[in-house]
Amino acid sequence: MNSLENMVRQFGEQTQIKTGEAATKLGVLIDRQYLDKCFAVNWAMTALVAEEAGEIVEFQQSLANEAEGSSSDEIGVAFCLNTCRGGFVQIEMGEYALALETFGLVRSVLGYLLKNDFRKMFAANGKKGGNAKNAAMNRVKNEMINTFRKGGNWKSTRQAAKNLAGKAKEIAKKEGAQFTTDDVAARVYEWFLKAEKV
Repeated sequence: MNSLENMVRQFGEQTQIKTGEAATKLGVLIDRQYLDKCFAVNWAMTALVAEEAGEIVEFQQSLANEAEGSSSDEIGVAFCLNTCRGGFVQIEMGEYALALETFGLVRSVLGYLLKNDFRKMFAANGKKGGNAKNAAMNRVKNEMINTFRKGGNWKSTRQAAKNLAGKAKEIAKKEGAQFTTDDVAARVYEWFLKAEKV
């Protein structure tokens, strides 16, 4: 067994373990009765695909009845177990990249089954990163808004922004922040307008 095959096989085995853990969390007991139900669900899925392709499929009422009583969690776990088996077949055929994709698909389905919305997770992590990245500029913004609210020698919000743009640049330099625009007065003006609405 080469190192690539070994790595893919280990990933598959870990995926299979995660499938078992997910089944436990979802309350799906993997026993003989469940495995029979998995077979029935797979038969039903295969029959549907074959019928859609125009093939004639022999209807088996007992399998249809068994599949019909399956919950969505049971069907999802069955899909994951069977797809893992397919990944191991791909390893035996030397199709390591396909096997990795197969096991990756199983992990995605497991995430869905366990209600882990990865988009929300990534968005939350992105927001944390964005907040950390923008912390220095947020301090500049807050200081400028506080200065504006104290009042000064200006007749309008726009004039205040123009008069305080130089100070904003100084504070940004002190905080280690950089403006992403050359028109600092316009950015400060936006801050002031939003602050007035609050």
